[in-house]
Amino acid sequence: MIELLDSNVFGESSGGGDGKKYNITVSAFLGDVDSNGVLQLPTAQEDLVLTGVKEIPAACLSNKFKDTRIKSLLAPDLETLSNDISLYYAFYRSDKTAYSMESASFPKLETISGIQAMASCFQKTGLKEVSFPKLKTISGTYSLMSCFESCDLKSVSFPELTTISGSSALSNCFAKCTELTDIFFPKLETISSSDAFSYLLPSAKEGVALHFKSGMETTVQGLSGYPDFGGTSTVILYDL
Repeated sequence: MIELLDSNVFGESSGGGDGKKYNITVSAFLGDVDSNGVLQLPTAQEDLVLTGVKEIPAACLSNKFKDTRIKSLLAPDLETLSNDISLYYAFYRSDKTAYSMESASFPKLETISGIQAMASCFQKTGLKEVSFPKLKTISGTYSLMSCFESCDLKSVSFPELTTISGSSALSNCFAKCTELTDIFFPKLETISSSDAFSYLLPSAKEGVALHFKSGMETTVQGLSGYPDFGGTSTVILYDL
């Protein structure tokens, strides 16, 4: 397991932090060096835990774990992603078939407002599960664009999400997710950008069901790309 420790922000704390630089422990992550001094990839996948990290500076983790063998991500203390491209292409893989990412969990994350904050974050990782139990607001332009493209998610829920206001916030978010069957938005009330769901599901599994609460009919029907949102035979339900 790789555990990155910081009381306030990733790496060197600033602003509201205490000014100290925290240790970053990387165990068997970068791999070994051979007899010629050439860095070798690790032989096993690793779990990444961002302990104590409440926010991530702009571009801080952009492309940082590209093509690495991260098996799971846990950000137990992350509360907001307000900076631009903070997780942009963070875990992207060039070859989806090489290694699959099992899970990603953000148990305290409430707001995603940075421009492209998580754009292509997990693209082609084969991610199987993702959890946003407290996420309430997505307001950044392109904030989740292609975030889960070509992942192996089967069902995704945003149980506390009430507001989506970022332009093209979910554009291509679930593109090429060929295992996906359902996406749940039980508390979603406000979608202020008409293109928030544009091309949400291109080349995803046929017949993906989008679940909204009763009363959202007019709002959803007024969105660009309704009713398929780039997918094929997309099912729109107001059953929550």
